[in-house]
Amino acid sequence: MMIDDVLIVIPCLNEETHIESVIRQLMSEPRPNRFLVVVADGGSSDRSCEIVKGLCQDYARLRLIHNPKRIQAAAINLAVRTYGADFKYLLRIDAHSGYPDRFLDRLSQQIIVTDADSIVVPLQTTGQTSFQKVVAAVQNSKLGTGGSAHRHLGANRWVDHGHHALFDLKTFCDIGGYNESFAYNEDAELDYRLTKAGHKIWLAGSLPIKYFPRTTLRALFIQYFRYGRGRALTVKSHNTPLKLRQLAPISIVPLCLLALLGFALNSTILMIPAVSWAVTCNLMAIPLALKHKDQKILAAGVIAMAMHFAWSLGFWRAYTLERTEAHFPLPRLQPLNSKKRPTHLMPTEQAERITL
Repeated sequence: MMIDDVLIVIPCLNEETHIESVIRQLMSEPRPNRFLVVVADGGSSDRSCEIVKGLCQDYARLRLIHNPKRIQAAAINLAVRTYGADFKYLLRIDAHSGYPDRFLDRLSQQIIVTDADSIVVPLQTTGQTSFQKVVAAVQNSKLGTGGSAHRHLGANRWVDHGHHALFDLKTFCDIGGYNESFAYNEDAELDYRLTKAGHKIWLAGSLPIKYFPRTTLRALFIQYFRYGRGRALTVKSHNTPLKLRQLAPISIVPLCLLALLGFALNSTILMIPAVSWAVTCNLMAIPLALKHKDQKILAAGVIAMAMHFAWSLGFWRAYTLERTEAHFPLPRLQPLNSKKRPTHLMPTEQAERITL
């Protein structure tokens, strides 16, 4: 049974490689009787907007809006404010990902059976270039994720966090939507507020989506720096305890500083913790290379070290130097009545009321 009244939102920023295939897949598979797909673009400098505008001519239930704040949290909130009054459910689709067949149809079955407030899914990283394949090997293993439930295939179960997919839209609005002061980690921060308010999150462990990783070491380092920053802001905002798998990467920058001090003082003892971390990462790369039957995966140890260090650096910088901006609880996210929608947000010259 397919749920009805679904607002599908795709945050987008320079996704010309993936955006068309994602939209065409959504439009070609079983869909609700009442739905709308909204691409919220954060100022793409590539052909993303041009591609979406062209697809709007093919699909009457596709819209393109401009997201001036650029970040994903703001993109989804903006789409909900603009169009959410007409819908009961919210489906988040990430342009930089690949989705299993009949994704919404299968999510519908999960939310009907469980009566969950949020359905989350696992992420499986898929590499195309040699560098991406090494990153994928790390991100799909405990070396890169610490055993996080939503980064590995598994059974369907109740969780406190996962990769966002389907929401009860009223619940999403009631808790204030995404916190727009979070450029990264907005999903974990929202999940904390969801569970604290007594709402339930269901992991659809049999519905993994494909995630395409960064293509360069520099881009990967920046991404994990921002992840660490986002986690620190969540901790500071809510005084949340850290899990054991998060404590390990947090320690990396202090261990490296201790090693530098040991080098300056010619003290081997002070260098042992950092050296042990480096050795462990590279030893764990060996079974990964054997598993994938690819000697290039031996570089996974170095990639993992870069990810750990960047995450730790981002965490400590934000934790020690940045202030949190949001005040809790967040005000309710209020969708606009259809008659009050700003016409300049519509993708066509003549804005019309959506026919559902």
